[in-house]
Amino acid sequence: MSLRFAILFVAAFLCGCSSVEMVNLDESDQSLSKVNRAVRGQIVRMELHSGEAKTLMSVRVAADSITWIDTRANRVMGEATANVRELSIRKTGRGALAGLVVGTVVGAAGGGVRALAQGNDPASDPLAITREEKLRTYPIAHAVYASLLSTPIGAIIGGKKRFQFETEPYPTIVTQR
Repeated sequence: MSLRFAILFVAAFLCGCSSVEMVNLDESDQSLSKVNRAVRGQIVRMELHSGEAKTLMSVRVAADSITWIDTRANRVMGEATANVRELSIRKTGRGALAGLVVGTVVGAAGGGVRALAQGNDPASDPLAITREEKLRTYPIAHAVYASLLSTPIGAIIGGKKRFQFETEPYPTIVTQR
């Protein structure tokens, strides 16, 4: 029993979803408004080109800067957009859906393998189940069991929505001689 739980937990953990969207700051204001709609009301993780990461709230993205409210200092903070590598938000619904799908597929496959491996029960057993009956019931039962375990795990892990900025971290300086 514990081995099955460990396998399902690892399968759900490894299937965390992440989608990446490139944000071009030179294009129209459409991509910026899409990012602003996605981060509104969310806890946002900002990663800089320098490797530093910050967790932010009340984020607003503009072509030249990203601003947020620092609740401890009670003031608006900012960072140049050129210094930001990506913004990411966690989506629990997407993770729960991935956990449900993975749990259902893995559970059904495991139930089918178990039914094939066990074969027919001995005829002397009053509760004997044939292999065909096992092939009809085990995959469904295992799929339900596995999806009940993996859906909350997927929701806890969550899926990530990442916005990567198409900017150079440092401006190129050209000199003429």
